[in-house]
Amino acid sequence: MLALRISIMTKTETYPLSNLRYSRTILMVFSTLSLFFVKDLSQNTKETGTGKWRQLADGWIYLWKDSDLRIISMMKFVSNIGEAVWTGCILFGICERNFA
Repeated sequence: MLALRISIMTKTETYPLSNLRYSRTILMVFSTLSLFFVKDLSQNTKETGTGKWRQLADGWIYLWKDSDLRIISMMKFVSNIGEAVWTGCILFGICERNFA
């Protein structure tokens, strides 16, 4: 309906939404297939003590040592807490209104 209104107002031909879906699907398939041609140049040497927990600990240690990443992580952590609180408040209001 909105596309019809826009086409009447601007007097231009509108394209159906399905063309956008097809082009987006084609680009997604192309990008997925192109990943098969990416070569991994890293050395596959297995070190001792490189389990999942050790990798996780190394990541947290690196995050704590780098001041820029630490600031960004703290900002994101605080913003996520705020987003969770607002989402909970909005959902509580919707549920209270609809199910009460």
